[in-house]
Amino acid sequence: MLSRLFRRRLEFLSVLITLFFCSRAAAQVLTTSQVAFGQPPVPGAYFGAALSTAYDNNVTERPGGAGAQGSWIDGARLLAGFDGTYDRQHVVASADIGRFFYRQESLFDYTAANIQADAKSNFPGNIDTDVGVSRTQVLARPADLNTIRNDVITRDTVNASVYFPIAIDWHSVLGANGSLLRNSNVTDQPTNLNAAEGDLGVRYQTGALNYVDLLARFAHSTYPDAAGTVYENNPYDDRGADLRTGWKFSESSQVVGHVGYLERRYENSYTLDFSGPTYDLTYFWTPSYKTAMTLYVLRQEGPAGESGYLAAVTHTYRVTPAYLVTEKIRLEAYYQWSDLGYYGNAQ
Repeated sequence: MLSRLFRRRLEFLSVLITLFFCSRAAAQVLTTSQVAFGQPPVPGAYFGAALSTAYDNNVTERPGGAGAQGSWIDGARLLAGFDGTYDRQHVVASADIGRFFYRQESLFDYTAANIQADAKSNFPGNIDTDVGVSRTQVLARPADLNTIRNDVITRDTVNASVYFPIAIDWHSVLGANGSLLRNSNVTDQPTNLNAAEGDLGVRYQTGALNYVDLLARFAHSTYPDAAGTVYENNPYDDRGADLRTGWKFSESSQVVGHVGYLERRYENSYTLDFSGPTYDLTYFWTPSYKTAMTLYVLRQEGPAGESGYLAAVTHTYRVTPAYLVTEKIRLEAYYQWSDLGYYGNAQ
């Protein structure tokens, strides 16, 4: 039977101050939809800083099952990025390094570095390639763990895709990626994960930004540090299908994300097998020069590598309004609600 644990999160007042080395107004680069699509309108380098404060009303459970414990979370981040086109190559890179402080739960203070670089190339014969590397770091959700502890999850990923033309506006897609997931807390290191994935499909593309991909994907994941635990000799395989898109409806409206279906099969723990729909969609709306709105929805089956490996379904909904106070100051708020469902007993 599926038992459920509910988490609700309220985060707000994120102020971004950024200085740009470019000839145009910084406000153009601060447009949410343009930055999120990896297509900043102003080439060159930039750096900046961001301050935020947030409230999470379910950081962890109080001892004795007395209910959820909330905390204010303050953050300070340094930002840097680069965007440039060289003949047939378009290169984008960014770094976001921050420190986050839990006022009521200082045990969970952590530092996160999120870094990525991507190079898109066009070769003779209209063959396109996309190669990228990234590192993401995030605090494991304390409310999902069975003991109170701090665990920062680091994921390093390398990915590559090739697009071969097969007809007007149509391409075949061949992609692969590999990732290493590592936990900072020794308690969680048995869930360190190595994963390799391949996908194959077709793309319909019209214009520079609008595309729809139909993909079949296959992945194999192993636990390299799981000796003596339930994860030992228990790799799993993922099979699924994805409809992936990035579509600009107008100058002020666009969507990016995917909708698909995932099936996971463990080699030795059949009770952990599952299957179901997944989606991860973001809608960007920029009604004016100074205002923007982002809507985000997620349904995730079995987040790989999380310490609470019995977590089967995650639903997340987020709304993010933003206002450009000046050309170099951005005010942003968001409200996020998440619901986690577990198979078996959710402790």
